[in-house]
Amino acid sequence: MSKKEIDLKENLAKIYAKAVLRGIILSLVLLVVMSAVSYLTKLDEGYMSTITWVIAVISISYAAIYGTLRIGKKGFLHGALIGAIYVVLMFLFSFLADKGELDVRGFIIKLMMAIVVGALAGMIGMVIKGSD
Repeated sequence: MSKKEIDLKENLAKIYAKAVLRGIILSLVLLVVMSAVSYLTKLDEGYMSTITWVIAVISISYAAIYGTLRIGKKGFLHGALIGAIYVVLMFLFSFLADKGELDVRGFIIKLMMAIVVGALAGMIGMVIKGSD
């Protein structure tokens, strides 16, 4: 095993944490922007769930691409894992904020979406990097 592979294994958790944190920060920024736009334009409430899904997809894509560019191989796998970690953390945050309200069906749907979007974004990251 080369030194680069050993360093990568040691830093994998750090790269995952940075990628997920960047995705969460992007989500928060986009949600603040969405809230301001919604307040100023009196946007219809019916669009809010669609907009939050789009924000989640953008954030997961960004996190997965960032992570796979840093890791440099197996983009689909690392992207899917980063997406899954993102959704699990967001689910935990929302579970704690809602004081115990649990929507298992919604969580499973979001988890499947995150895995698929993360895997696709991870593959895009590998294409951008020019690796396999």
